[in-house]
Amino acid sequence: MKKIQPFTILSRETLIAGPYLPVERQHVRLPDGQLTDWFVHTGGDVVLVVPLLPDGRVVLQQQYKHGRREVITEIVAGMIDQGEEPLTAGQRELREEIGLQSTDWQLLQVLAANPTASIMRYHIYLAQGCTPCATGTQWDAAEVIHPLIVPDLPTATQTLRQAPQTSAAGLLAVLLAQTHLMPQM
Repeated sequence: MKKIQPFTILSRETLIAGPYLPVERQHVRLPDGQLTDWFVHTGGDVVLVVPLLPDGRVVLQQQYKHGRREVITEIVAGMIDQGEEPLTAGQRELREEIGLQSTDWQLLQVLAANPTASIMRYHIYLAQGCTPCATGTQWDAAEVIHPLIVPDLPTATQTLRQAPQTSAAGLLAVLLAQTHLMPQM
């Protein structure tokens, strides 16, 4: 069996330097010696949070996403700021997006978002026993978020699967939380 070899990066050029979708053109040598250009999203990691209230209800949210140009049903999620720990980012996003806090956090999984064309990883957390925080929500200028509270994780899964549009990562996060808590459900 042939050994898997990484590409050799010969040069890099920043094509887009924006905060949400920075893109580089990387001139690379493939393992067989061919030269080609590879386009890579070089943005930072993302945190996703599945928030459970003390009674087991799940807080989903609906928010306009301009890339899709429609309202998406999803979970709490956001970019991890440079130098910020993933858990700290999850706590911040939970506070900012839906005004909740939790002291019971479990890291469920860290996954590559799109390993062919991005360095981004998803850090997926379960936050149990969520309660309102004193600061309330603190939305970014482009955010208007409507909470959607459902009775439990199976209903959250069904809601996301039946939503006109949802995030694949958000659906996966809810399924991971459901699997994590399966013996307790």
